[in-house]
Amino acid sequence: MIIYDIKGEKIQDVLITKSAVHEEELMKKNLVRLSWSDVEKKHYPVGTYIKPFADKGDDTPYFLFQPYDPEQVNEVEYKYAPEFQHPMMYLQYVPYTQITSDVSGEASYIQLQEWPYVGSTSVLLEDIRERIENTLAGIGVLNEKIVLAINNTSRMSVKETTSVTFSSTDMFSALNMIAQANECEWHLS
Repeated sequence: MIIYDIKGEKIQDVLITKSAVHEEELMKKNLVRLSWSDVEKKHYPVGTYIKPFADKGDDTPYFLFQPYDPEQVNEVEYKYAPEFQHPMMYLQYVPYTQITSDVSGEASYIQLQEWPYVGSTSVLLEDIRERIENTLAGIGVLNEKIVLAINNTSRMSVKETTSVTFSSTDMFSALNMIAQANECEWHLS
């Protein structure tokens, strides 16, 4: 498995071991954890990535969103177990704020960290869809528009109106809160 730096340059090629795993759970996580030992200590900065499914035709990069340093096992050995996350997991680091004008109504804007929403579910979902699209395009992992699709089934149905209060919420958590308020699930692919 090739590990790349943020510029797309090869850092190193590591051998995939049996302890490497892909963990994916709807609305919770999507990551690839590699595992290997080495005699050399290497630091991996934020933005380091792998393309774990390129051999299957999927070039989606999985990133380190936190810097990574290996654990020193003894004087000559380092244990590596970095967790590379799907780009959608980046939404955990992006606040979901409401942008509003100041009290005077002039052009200066304030980002509210805590705000209630009561209104059309489709308007709220369109707002978060647009923000996700802009966020993922901003980190260079989105080349096309995100399409919002609501799949109502006999088991789950999205309500026409939603009432939810966002309090220092990231976009990933906001999606979970909207899903919980509507007793449904969300998926981004």
